Amino acid sequence: MDAKNKSNIKLLSIVASVMLLIIVVGASFAYFGTYKENIDKYKINITIDQFAKATFVTKDANLNLSVSKKDMVAYETGTKAAENSANLNVVLTSGNPNVKVTCTYDIYYEYDTNSSIYGVSPTPVTDSSLKELTLKALGSTGTNNYADEKNFNYDTSWTTNPYKRLIVKGASITDATKNGTTDTWKFNMAFYNLDADQNKLAGKNFAGTFYVDKDSIQCDYQNNDGGSSVSGKSFDTVFAKNNSDIFDENGLRYEGTDPYNYICLDNKTGGACSDSSLLFRIIGLFDEEYSADGTSSSGTKKLLKILDTNNYGGTSGKVWNSAGTNNWSTASLKTELNGTYLSTLLATSGVNSKLNDVIVKAKWHLGGANIFSESNYNIETIITKNWYKAERSPYATSGTLQNLYSGNPKYVFAKVGLMYPSDYGYATVGGSTTSKENCRAKELYYWDSSSYSDCKNNNWVFKSSPFIGDGEWLISPNASLSASASTLSSSGFVGAGSVNDNQFAVQPTFYLDSSILKIVGTGDGTKDNAYRVG
Repeated sequence: MDAKNKSNIKLLSIVASVMLLIIVVGASFAYFGTYKENIDKYKINITIDQFAKATFVTKDANLNLSVSKKDMVAYETGTKAAENSANLNVVLTSGNPNVKVTCTYDIYYEYDTNSSIYGVSPTPVTDSSLKELTLKALGSTGTNNYADEKNFNYDTSWTTNPYKRLIVKGASITDATKNGTTDTWKFNMAFYNLDADQNKLAGKNFAGTFYVDKDSIQCDYQNNDGGSSVSGKSFDTVFAKNNSDIFDENGLRYEGTDPYNYICLDNKTGGACSDSSLLFRIIGLFDEEYSADGTSSSGTKKLLKILDTNNYGGTSGKVWNSAGTNNWSTASLKTELNGTYLSTLLATSGVNSKLNDVIVKAKWHLGGANIFSESNYNIETIITKNWYKAERSPYATSGTLQNLYSGNPKYVFAKVGLMYPSDYGYATVGGSTTSKENCRAKELYYWDSSSYSDCKNNNWVFKSSPFIGDGEWLISPNASLSASASTLSSSGFVGAGSVNDNQFAVQPTFYLDSSILKIVGTGDGTKDNAYRVG
């Protein structure tokens, strides 16, 4: 697109903002005065790229909700004593009918610092089985956490300091006109009379803000002929074999002491990662199976495998499976990674709006080593290339190629998992004392030997691991012991740990869909200027 087609975009968010709720409660009835929203707070300038600019500007919106004490008494128990609504209008103006602009954004609610918190002592929900103070958000796009009316109380979905709740994730608006397009979000608030003592809510103020999170805004545009103007490079182009830090060894892999393989999953196009929890490192680019339904294979895609730089195990570490078996399909850690961990990651302020759609339900291979001396896959004699074979098909529950504990699944399809032992083994380039070739030929069980220190010390996985309890969990179950799974030791060897006794570090791992994403912006893979996707 030439200079004459540069578009000037104005994106106006008319924000339903400060909430003020005053509740006065009698012994067996309640009434409150106003629920009011009125603020002019967020003014955000965003550069999409060199061709277009977008601006968020807030305007006031008011919502008043009141009921008199007299009217409150007149209402039957369980019926609405008061109800009202306010609109949040998001206006996007492309300014150029030849350019179609799409912006995505998240809507949050955040309590004021000195506000009471509904659902937090000393202002609890009176009866969690009943509607009391409710919210319903009406809009047409995104993931709406209040699409159905429900109590607007604090629970585990909120963050604290400050108290904040994601209301709508990934709402979108599109325009290709000079006059603009308006999307309207309608927030309905209601208060119910209960046949219960609501006295703990008496005279309390609940104040805060509904707002479009500035860090969540992400815009893209296309020429109306359908051609995208998003500048970016395919994963194949950026992550091509160069035999310097990217090598082709059962997939294109980053290898070395500290390669430039950082990737940040925020919505920026360069510079420091906006949140440390969004900083990852790239293991490599692989042809791997995936599943649309989480059960059966949908074919093979080229997927970018990335590793969280943060330790999800906390200061004490985590067990692999609290149930005591090494069946990864039902392991407590697998459940937690694909539940709490993932939902927390996707709710991080400033997270890339595409992330939820591009984390793939990939195939995680569940073969492993065993303890039988005559086996090709004995844990003390297995080298990197044989670890790679043991992790995968063909599977056997006995014999010299035993790589599966009887009764365990051969694989699972899931979004989040852990590294394989082979991911660690392939990440080294060796050194002056022990060459890369000699590291490849050395059993991973003996990489703690001082004679082979080059193997671990020139390995970015080892150098960046946040070891807890002298180890880090890997995904591969032991093929001969029912309560044992693979570990990376802080001394550099791959061994095994008790799945419900040992508590080790956890670095979550998952795959990104290269058919949807491109590498965008000015990132160079360094920690302070990580790669970005869009």
